[in-house]
Amino acid sequence: MNHAAHLPKKVLIVEDYPAIARLLADVFAASGIDAEIIGNGVEAIVCLKDDAADYGLVCSDVELPGASGWTVLEWVHTHHPDLPIMLLSGTDDANFVRDADQRGAVAALRKPFSIHEIERTLTGVFPDRENLRPHISRSPRFCRLDPTRLFKRRP
Repeated sequence: MNHAAHLPKKVLIVEDYPAIARLLADVFAASGIDAEIIGNGVEAIVCLKDDAADYGLVCSDVELPGASGWTVLEWVHTHHPDLPIMLLSGTDDANFVRDADQRGAVAALRKPFSIHEIERTLTGVFPDRENLRPHISRSPRFCRLDPTRLFKRRP
């Protein structure tokens, strides 16, 4: 795969938990990146069938209604192999990060994650760091967030 070094203009966030999706969208927005949020794996694939060229990154949860993040990853690799995908998961599976890497994800984050981890991941995925707004997490908007409240386990 040949992933672009430059920051994308638009990211597709596939996350069924609204608080996490909004947090991610805000982090991307602080870096000047537009984000579209979809809460279902099947809807993400339908969106990408029509509009994949609009996105420079897919950021997908693994556990989703409709189709899993793994299914989204496989679909993206089959139909748009140059579109990078980052996976997120609240799983206790010790092999999640390794499996994501082996399956071709450009990054994998375990929930709960901090704003700092998102920043680090973005700068790792997009080496054109000079365009990434530094210290997103020091922004007053993010300093007030308590990430532990965003990541309560669902029953």
